[in-house]
Amino acid sequence: MPGMIERKHGKIVSICSISAINSLSFGIVYTASKWGVDGFMNALFDELCALDLEDCIKLTTIYPDFVSSRKELDNVLDALKFEFNRLTPQRVANETVEAIKNEKRLKVISDGTLGHMIFQ
Repeated sequence: MPGMIERKHGKIVSICSISAINSLSFGIVYTASKWGVDGFMNALFDELCALDLEDCIKLTTIYPDFVSSRKELDNVLDALKFEFNRLTPQRVANETVEAIKNEKRLKVISDGTLGHMIFQ
């Protein structure tokens, strides 16, 4: 961060979760950690604004819906009868790269499950 401030240039990307916006049952620790990521990025943006650097150092926070990234997580979701579409890691990666290129501060990646219920 000091180097970015000195150069007045940089990008910081965080992978958050739709759970930072809408908590989930049986995911207390996960949800709390994602609220922390969301809060950190919002506070960092506020500090960049106070330093008049928000146009120089770009922040992007990604809020993906359920991602099919680990078999054990898929098994837990199946056992809990969560019948949601799951995003592929490749889709999340592709949309993350596009969000960074387009300098989007926030990006929700959803396929008709929680993201669409929250952002209708």
